[in-house]
Amino acid sequence: MNSSCVFLAALAVFLLVPTGVALSADQAPVSDGPARLTILYDNTTAREGVQGDWGFACLIEGMGKTILFDTGTKPEILLANLQALKVDLGQVDVIVISHLHGDHTGGLLAALEKRPGVALYVPSAIVSVPESAYERGRVPSLARLSRPDTKIIQVDGPVEVCPGVRLTGQIVGPNLIPEVALLLETRSGGTLVTGCAHPGVVLMTRRAAALRGKPVEAVIGGFHLNQTPETEVRSIIADMKAAGVVRCGATHCTGDAAIAQFRAAFGTDYIPLGVGRVIDF
Repeated sequence: MNSSCVFLAALAVFLLVPTGVALSADQAPVSDGPARLTILYDNTTAREGVQGDWGFACLIEGMGKTILFDTGTKPEILLANLQALKVDLGQVDVIVISHLHGDHTGGLLAALEKRPGVALYVPSAIVSVPESAYERGRVPSLARLSRPDTKIIQVDGPVEVCPGVRLTGQIVGPNLIPEVALLLETRSGGTLVTGCAHPGVVLMTRRAAALRGKPVEAVIGGFHLNQTPETEVRSIIADMKAAGVVRCGATHCTGDAAIAQFRAAFGTDYIPLGVGRVIDF
């Protein structure tokens, strides 16, 4: 665990993380139109003309608000991929940062410069980190990653961003790294988008299912299983299926070996990712 993880672990011990109140199926907001998810930053590429790099970012459209979820590692790569994919950040209504690490916050300032005044949702733990930690250079300062005109919204418990889009609330798992995930209600069912799933992808999936009052059908994003033993990954896949997950797209920090296991386990219901991949729901 690196120094920033250690600091957040100490901080997270003092956080109270609400689980939220489950909504019944008829209460859950659902998008009336098609939703689209585009991968903007990822370890691998899914088309020519874009760049792969360690990190994650994606764009969600068609849900009432256009949402940028995480911002990758290097601003120059994020901006180059945006240009190649013809994505205009000026049209973004909301930016969500899943957790503090640089491979998800590195392009934030560049994104904010393209969209001044945008609403920025961040885990409340990010705001709680004392300035002394920033001065040591061990964690990125939110103040240095944002602009004075940014509307910062701290996420503790579950939050509705717009009808059909909710944040799970800040979740802390065994490694004590706070993280939020994005829950979409589309015509294809519930989709959970994770940044790294540091708290555990099964825990986050179950938390999202409890929030919506029924299973989550699809989970997409980083699962933080790089170098995880094959038997443990197999158990995680079984737990996800038992929780009701029928479609899956694993990427970024999941690791190549674990991604191969997910691909084999979900077969035709596996969703390949990579920069430039477009998923319509």
